[in-house]
Amino acid sequence: MHKPLTDFITGGFDYYGKWRRERSILNFSDLLTRTAALLREDADIRGYFRKRYTHLLVDEFQDTDPIQAEIILFLTGGG
Repeated sequence: MHKPLTDFITGGFDYYGKWRRERSILNFSDLLTRTAALLREDADIRGYFRKRYTHLLVDEFQDTDPIQAEIILFLTGGG
C-alpha cells in the first residue's frame, strides 16, 4: 500500500503546486524557500541587503527553522 499511497499523495501535491503557480499564489513556505534560493544564487542581492541593513534582530532564534536560519546567514555572512 505504500507505493500507491505515496503516488496518490505526490500527484495531489504536484497538482496543488501547479494550481498555485497558475494563479500566482504563494504560501509562507514559498516565501521562505524562494527568498533563500534568491539569496543563495545572487551575490549582488546579498550585497545589496548587507549594505542596506547594518543590523538584524532575530527574536527567539531557537524557534527558527533551517530555511529561516539559512536566510539569516545569507544576510549576515561574509561570503
